Amino acid sequence: MTMDPTTTRNRSARSRRTRRFSVGLGVVLLFAMVTLPSLVADPVTPAREIVLVARNMAFYLDGNPTPNPTLRLKAGEQVNIILRSEDMGITHDFAVKSWDVETALLSGKGVVSVSFRVPDRRDGPQEYTCSAHAVMMKGSIEVQ
Repeated sequence: MTMDPTTTRNRSARSRRTRRFSVGLGVVLLFAMVTLPSLVADPVTPAREIVLVARNMAFYLDGNPTPNPTLRLKAGEQVNIILRSEDMGITHDFAVKSWDVETALLSGKGVVSVSFRVPDRRDGPQEYTCSAHAVMMKGSIEVQ
């Protein structure tokens, strides 16, 4: 029995479309398998804001009189440090050198901030400083 050439072409075109659809569906499924677990495992949560005040050559948590307090952060936590300087004519910043985290320099009164994710490693307490006054303006960070 001989096949009509038109029927053969139609079957061949249908076969190519089916293969393309299968490959496209496979790509979409692979993308979903790779992407979705990270979205589910790491839901978008707002960054925790910590306001530090630079005053009289020390850091203070906003509303707390303790100079250069220990900051307690959670591993993997998203943090936004807001530095508010109340010192006229003095340059300040906030830096955690071991994590490559630092704000821009702030000259005189003003506000600057930096956002970062706390590293998962727990290498013991980390030091935060004001780069310009690291001898006096420094505190520790405990990662829990």
